[in-house]
Amino acid sequence: MTSRYTQRKRWQPRAIAVSIMLGVSMLSGVVLAQSPTAEPATNPDAPAPSEQPAPTTPSPSPSPTPASPPPVAELVPPSLIHDVQPTYPEAAEQEGLAATVVFQLDIDAQGSVEAARIAQPSEHPGRGFEEAALEAVKQLRFSPATEAGVPIAVTIGYRVRFVPDVRQTPTPTAVEPAPAPKQATKEKRPEPPPVTGQLSGALLERGTRLPLAGVKITAFRGEGDAAEGYETETDAAGNFRLTGLRVGKWRVLADPDGYYPLRTTETVKKDQRTDVRYFIERNSYNPYDVEIDTKRVRREVNHISVDARQAERIPGTFGDVLAVVNNFPGVARAGGAGFGSSGLVIRGSSPKDSRILISSVDVPLLYHFGDLRSVLPVGMIEKIDFYPGNFSVEYGRATGGIVDVDLKDLNPRKFGGYADANFFDASLYLEVPITDEFAVAVAGRRSYIDVLLEAALPDSGNSLAAPRYYDYQFLASYRPSPAHQLQTFFFVSDDEFRILFEDPLAADAEVVITDVGFGTHFYRGIAEYKYVPSQSFQNELKLSFGKDLSGFNVGELITVDSTLHQGQVKDTARVELSDQFALRGGVDYVFQKSRLDARLPELPREGDGNVDIDFTDTRDTNTSDTAHSTAGFAELEFRPWENTLVLPGVRLDHFGRTGQFAFSPRLTLRHDLNDEWSIKGGVGLFQQEPTFDETDEVLGNPDLEPEKAMHYSAGFEYRPLPYASLDVTGFYKTMHDLVGRSDELVVRDGETVPLNYNNQASGRAYGLTVSARHELADKFFGWLAYTWSRSERKDPGQDDYRLFDFDQTHILTLIGGYRLPRNWEISSRFRYVTGNLYTPVTGSVYDSDADRYRAISGSVNSARVDGFHQLDIRIDKRWVYQTWMLNAYLDIQNVYNRTNVNNLQYNYDYSDTETQQTLPIIPVLGLRGEF
Repeated sequence: MTSRYTQRKRWQPRAIAVSIMLGVSMLSGVVLAQSPTAEPATNPDAPAPSEQPAPTTPSPSPSPTPASPPPVAELVPPSLIHDVQPTYPEAAEQEGLAATVVFQLDIDAQGSVEAARIAQPSEHPGRGFEEAALEAVKQLRFSPATEAGVPIAVTIGYRVRFVPDVRQTPTPTAVEPAPAPKQATKEKRPEPPPVTGQLSGALLERGTRLPLAGVKITAFRGEGDAAEGYETETDAAGNFRLTGLRVGKWRVLADPDGYYPLRTTETVKKDQRTDVRYFIERNSYNPYDVEIDTKRVRREVNHISVDARQAERIPGTFGDVLAVVNNFPGVARAGGAGFGSSGLVIRGSSPKDSRILISSVDVPLLYHFGDLRSVLPVGMIEKIDFYPGNFSVEYGRATGGIVDVDLKDLNPRKFGGYADANFFDASLYLEVPITDEFAVAVAGRRSYIDVLLEAALPDSGNSLAAPRYYDYQFLASYRPSPAHQLQTFFFVSDDEFRILFEDPLAADAEVVITDVGFGTHFYRGIAEYKYVPSQSFQNELKLSFGKDLSGFNVGELITVDSTLHQGQVKDTARVELSDQFALRGGVDYVFQKSRLDARLPELPREGDGNVDIDFTDTRDTNTSDTAHSTAGFAELEFRPWENTLVLPGVRLDHFGRTGQFAFSPRLTLRHDLNDEWSIKGGVGLFQQEPTFDETDEVLGNPDLEPEKAMHYSAGFEYRPLPYASLDVTGFYKTMHDLVGRSDELVVRDGETVPLNYNNQASGRAYGLTVSARHELADKFFGWLAYTWSRSERKDPGQDDYRLFDFDQTHILTLIGGYRLPRNWEISSRFRYVTGNLYTPVTGSVYDSDADRYRAISGSVNSARVDGFHQLDIRIDKRWVYQTWMLNAYLDIQNVYNRTNVNNLQYNYDYSDTETQQTLPIIPVLGLRGEF
């Protein structure tokens, strides 16, 4: 029997997999030895080979190709010692159907068939060929394969051929012809060695140029007895080599999982190497085709983690990953809700009560101009962690929620990146592998809204400088060994908006405004060292430094220039004491040096209702301050039972500006009822310092105390399928020692001054969040987030609660997407939010001294505008070229052009109103090239 085998290494130590082509045919119940067909049996699950396949028939002399590897002398393939004939399916035999079934057989060290898998079904499915052949091959017996004389387990390819019995009736002949006379024969000379060549090359992913390792490459030609074939697998760099191929044309096949098969023909020339480079296309380049590491211990009652490549395609975000935070359950619409509406409103807390972190380090903001565009590129973001409440003691200085952006663990396999241009801006991202241990990435972005508006708008007599922003980043990673990793990150963000009026505006009889401007500029540098010598211990040390600059002016009436220098040191360690106990703890130190130069009138705060700003009554401040904030935290991970996790923890803060210690105990519990159901709950105390302006000696009260909040939450999680989950959580939050407005006068440094603020305000928030997610499966992904909540505040000196400025009863977000053929994708987002609150005006009086009308207001926040709802749609199309890809996207916000109202504005005498509306339908077209 003719056979062909290939030496293969398996994952088990000293285990060799041998792929053998054995041909059998059925003819009148007798199995005859046959050669392999033109497409030999292959093993798609076997890892990369280490040796070159031997030819079908050994040559009388060695191959002349010098690159051919030596034969494997100690490897002996198995041989068939007990054959079992399959039963020919009766109906197929009557129809005269022929078929071939190819198997992958696992043969143990005794020569028995452990398992049989169909690698290639017959040409006539449903006719019984597969069943008959499978029943037969399970009963085969082989002499075991050996390596150095030791029996080993192997995997082989085995082919069963069914050939119908074609019987011919002999034709009788009258006379047999006489035999020809014998002639002298010459001595038969040995055949010359075959003329051979070599085929070598690389297999790369089309579009990304990434090497594909462990992919089987098969070269074959001929049919029947003349068939011959060779196979090998690509190495880590995607390279492969086939030597000893006879000259001529060969068909080449590569068919890895998740890719379209490669079928081509190459010509091998005498004593030459044919070099090729193949680009093979993935079935899908969908960004949701990613694996997310979920081995992290869940320490929070509520924690949502979204991979950056998933968040990028959510409609309504214009491809901005961080904009996805606004779709999380418990997050209200802050934009347009009134003064100071930028930031995140999480579970009824003020925007200033929540912290924004990058790699667990404080940053002033994540978005340009409040929430227009994020300050980080998607290429440098790994995932976004969102904690709406009851977060770990690792996080402090916040009473609302936490958004922590995790940077990418930079490990590029090639030089690459992307260039993106859309309606708002253009950006560039590049990443470069310097060595196997060291890599860097750089990125930059610049908006051009100002340029477009200046070109599109007619000359109105005023000089307009529309919003302009830019940011750039640098990321470097060095990993000298698996236990040590160093990473540095530096980024800059700059925003500017200014209007110069050639015809000055008159705010009132005494106030003239010549210009309006706003700008922010900040940078951060972060250095991180991870030390993980074993699974039982790990340590993370993070150092950061930065500077924040912000300015705002309305002519010369209002001017604000603020500077903040900040440094931070944070070290976190975790040690596993046993299977039941683990301890996590660390220190967190922040240094801040601030300077504030400001001229401000009495500005409205949350809960003030309708306030007439008196621009003629301003206060000037020029102060500087240095503050140190130090914290230590510890948390015990205790598993009293296998499915139960108890997390008691404590955090101790010392706030430098208030000079007080803050002790914050917290407790979280989780219990898995089974593989599908889990219950959870938590309670804890959370504290934070007042803001800089609230403790300013002129504008605020330097004797304020930290604000406090108690978080209570409980809920359950249900995961009926690996890709589907449901989370329902109820929450209740009490807030006390809140900073509130005060009209008192106090004596400070021998001078009677306004108190401005005190800690006598309080609040509460409660509600229910529902989150249902369907990860990408069957080409569909979906997301539902619903929040029912109520948030209230009690002002100093008041007995009754009122609604918080940002209270929104119902918040519903529905997101769905479908992956279409030929790299098309379509997704949509629908949102509904209860209308924003406002304080109605019941009348007005004329102030003759100021020559203006003053409003008579009703109860604070006693009315609402109509509810907000909007549909967004995004369409993506990707073209894949050999060395790069082009993605075009159309992101349409407010598809049905809903006129949503943010707030109301009154005319000069408060007799009429007009609405402040959100943006109309906005189609944004963008192009992104990846290489």
